[in-house]
Amino acid sequence: MNILLVILISSLSATAQKLRKVDTVYYLVDTLKTPVNDRMLQTGIDGAFKYYAIKCECLKYDQNPTFIYNRKKTENTSLITEDAFKQINFTTLTQLISLAQQDGGDSFNSHHIAYIIEQDKEGYVKHKVKLLKPQHRITGIDYEVVKRDTVN
Repeated sequence: MNILLVILISSLSATAQKLRKVDTVYYLVDTLKTPVNDRMLQTGIDGAFKYYAIKCECLKYDQNPTFIYNRKKTENTSLITEDAFKQINFTTLTQLISLAQQDGGDSFNSHHIAYIIEQDKEGYVKHKVKLLKPQHRITGIDYEVVKRDTVN
């Protein structure tokens, strides 16, 4: 009986050690009131996805931190009330870049839940975004062996 209790407690403590603390990050995209130092953000739409690219080659392989969300999935987007907006602790662009750089951008999404908030006609809209993993660009060299013409 004691052995069973010890095994149960040790397995529960091992499971508890595997749980990671996930941090929630909020960044406000306000194109009208963006400070001069933060004017590094490019937004765009590519198919079903909207992206927010930070123009600094500061991730692995000299990649730009790029956050995306699927516009067709409504669970990624929600309106924020004025009271909820006032209670949000926003991160700065510098802090957001620093968080993305911590491991080169590889595991940001497993350590952080990120939201980008934009102003809309109806108020503020919150989008749950993911950081794209940096991709290594492989440069290949194509060549062709050309035999010399011989004249007989």
